[in-house]
Amino acid sequence: MKLLSIFASALLVCCTNAVGNATLSFRNVLYVGDWTIYSKGLKPKTIPYNDTTHLVYAFGNFTSDGTAYVTDEFAATEKVFDGGYHKPGHADGLVGEFWKAKQARRSLKTLVAFGGWGGRENWAPTMKDPQKRANFVASATKLMLDWGMDGIDIDWEYPDTVESSRDALSLLQELRVALNESSKTANGYHFLLSFASPADRKKYQYFDFMEMDKALDFWSIMTYDYAGSWDNTTGHASNLLPDSDTPQAVKFNAKTPVSDYINAGINASKINVGLPLYGHVFSKTNGLGESYEGHPEALTSGFVQLKDLPHTSNSKEYFDEKAMAAYSYDGNAREFISYENKKSASKKVNFVAVLELGGMMYWDASGDRVGNESIVKHVAKEFDLFGQLERSENNLVYPGSKYANIRTLNGSQIWYGRI
Repeated sequence: MKLLSIFASALLVCCTNAVGNATLSFRNVLYVGDWTIYSKGLKPKTIPYNDTTHLVYAFGNFTSDGTAYVTDEFAATEKVFDGGYHKPGHADGLVGEFWKAKQARRSLKTLVAFGGWGGRENWAPTMKDPQKRANFVASATKLMLDWGMDGIDIDWEYPDTVESSRDALSLLQELRVALNESSKTANGYHFLLSFASPADRKKYQYFDFMEMDKALDFWSIMTYDYAGSWDNTTGHASNLLPDSDTPQAVKFNAKTPVSDYINAGINASKINVGLPLYGHVFSKTNGLGESYEGHPEALTSGFVQLKDLPHTSNSKEYFDEKAMAAYSYDGNAREFISYENKKSASKKVNFVAVLELGGMMYWDASGDRVGNESIVKHVAKEFDLFGQLERSENNLVYPGSKYANIRTLNGSQIWYGRI
């Protein structure tokens, strides 16, 4: 698809709705950070499993020699969320919750993500070494199989040089080989490989898109964090479209990277658009595109979860029809917040449907509202207007897992201890 037709299609988001197409299938990919069970109070029972196609555990890490490991074993496999006690050799924690969820919902796939912003410094020096890369591939694949996961997600932030882009390609290719080999012990199941990819051209300018794509099942573009505490002015943090009239407030947009990826040869159906479940807060400002002074004392990081909005009693919600972005402003407190609401999410759904993209990706589950106010649930319902959620089956065959409740033999569950 050429850039011109993509731009024309994007404009349709402003004034039309995509026509329903029963053949369209959409992903709803939701990240779950293991630390959020502490700091954000995430409870697995509040995760909208029925409205999610892929759950991604964040994050695994790796040592200087490339060996993959879990950063928080207690959160991953030991914490018991529903009372009782942890039995050694049994996967509880978030891994256990994911395992139970995918048994109950055969269309729910689970992946383990490696990397993230906190682990960004480890990638380049480790992955340039073929032996260390091989260590990572082998150990990450083993961790995935032990955990009963359906795939691996790579969140390398960012392979933005010629050398690191080349090493990222080698990593993906080698992971693809290992995952294909693993299918031999899983009745031929195709294990997934995804990539959390950048939205800034400077970060993907050296990508060999077509070769990377051969190894990947889908790309999740991180189309958020366009504005924040690093800027001199307030701005939209996850707007859909560009707006040349307010360059100080609209520095990036989702349409541009999507267009670039497609023009590089990526099939639109393999691209997910990122949507943040949090907002960026700016204090002592006169509004959109204006200077500001820091953040509220209670929000020193400059972030606020969607479920905690509105943040002040006099906040008024606005929608920028040009940039396709929601925000709030409290004139008394002089507080500006850029965030997603149902309207902005619906615009993104229509954008995805018009271009027949793969779906949506969210960071992260702990920030979502619950019940009917959930953005993840809202998007799932909106996707039903244009097609349906992706429904391929997950895998339940893990004969080599070190956890008794995950091990299988010929597709039949072997249980040791409680479920």
